[in-house]
Amino acid sequence: MMMHMGTSYLVNDLWSALERQEKEIEAQATEIEALRQDCKRHFNRKLLYRQDASDLRDKVATLTAENAALRADAERYRFIFAESDRVDPVCAVVWKKGNVRNSSEWVNSVGGEWLSKELDAAIGEKK
Repeated sequence: MMMHMGTSYLVNDLWSALERQEKEIEAQATEIEALRQDCKRHFNRKLLYRQDASDLRDKVATLTAENAALRADAERYRFIFAESDRVDPVCAVVWKKGNVRNSSEWVNSVGGEWLSKELDAAIGEKK
């Protein structure tokens, strides 16, 4: 069978169009794969951020509980501090004289400033 000259041009044009489409499809497939990789990367980041946020929430909860405990301790200390200045205290703090553990002499705290100074000294010795 013999092809006409016009048919040959038509086949060539169709073949060229098909090659262009294949190149476009290949480029689109490459772009789709790149987008898929971006999606995976963003999803993994999202998981990391979600874990970071969860860790931060846990840390805030821990610090909030610790803060509440420290406030209660501070309130107790303030109460003892104020009582040490009263003539008829509800409680009194006794201290081994000179912060010596082996001492058999005990002294009552005499005022909040003294109590703070002695506590600071005892804490300093422990460090």
